[in-house]
Amino acid sequence: MKRFTVACLVVFLAVVSALPASAHAELVSASPGPGEVVPEPLTEIVLKFDDEITDESQILLIAADFQLGANWSQTVEGTTLTATFEQSPPPGTYTVAWTAVTSDGHTTTGSYQFAVSQANSVAGGRMTLVLIAGGLLVIVAGLLLWRKRVSGD
Repeated sequence: MKRFTVACLVVFLAVVSALPASAHAELVSASPGPGEVVPEPLTEIVLKFDDEITDESQILLIAADFQLGANWSQTVEGTTLTATFEQSPPPGTYTVAWTAVTSDGHTTTGSYQFAVSQANSVAGGRMTLVLIAGGLLVIVAGLLLWRKRVSGD
């Protein structure tokens, strides 16, 4: 009886190991990434998966008003799906909806959101920060000079 059980186990393992693996491509990185705010112009979206994908894979860019985003072309190279824009989408919040199809036909889908900001708003934000920091330095220097003058040193 014990030999029969071992023989059945060996046959079972041989059959299971001979079956083709079923792979599902999982998203491992995205640019722009989920929740990211990027300045315009946005030229492309790049999605990388943990398994090779086919040309049947696709990206959709959906604007906040549920309209499809700017015109784009897409390419698939190995594990990378890229959407290249003919013209940058205007500032706003977008949803990337993707479908990854592997060579064995398995499909994985997902989505995430990111935002495009006006190019000058990012630079303007940096300039505001520099001005605030400079103003604080002037105030601190003035207080130190005033304190030194009051104390008579």
